[in-house]
Amino acid sequence: MEQKTQRSAGMEDILAAFPDRETFDRYWEENYVPVTYEDVKEAFEDFVTSAGGHIFLSDYEEGGCISKEDFKDNLSQEAQFAFQDGLTEVFYDKNPDLYETAFAIFEEAQMSGNQDVNVAVTFHETFNRLYAEFLEIRMCLRRSLRSPESQRMILFWRSDLESAQ
Repeated sequence: MEQKTQRSAGMEDILAAFPDRETFDRYWEENYVPVTYEDVKEAFEDFVTSAGGHIFLSDYEEGGCISKEDFKDNLSQEAQFAFQDGLTEVFYDKNPDLYETAFAIFEEAQMSGNQDVNVAVTFHETFNRLYAEFLEIRMCLRRSLRSPESQRMILFWRSDLESAQ
């Protein structure tokens, strides 16, 4: 019971420190250390290599019409988790206090049913923007969509495998 009281008191301190989004956003702007694609590149490429380049849903990959417009919607669940985990690790390494604070606020909003008052929404917006941006960068590094078959973007994901061998 004492641990729960300590945890609740800690949460109350966090919520008192960040009563609204503007306060959290100021804290964010003062403390956020930017995360770049170079920071996550190794984690992304390690997963692609370990998956043998097979990062899309099988029916999408077999169809051969992988496109910039919908490739993110057709990543395998394993690829989505791996890429998100890679970003999360880097984000946490560069911004541990920000991450823990934002996550605590988010959790409290979820548990209290007060999702509309999540003052740490900037964290989630930034994370989701970076995730989408880094997937786009990874895709654009080696893609060419000019052939009749869109030159099977899968080859671009596998090209690192061939160059590593």
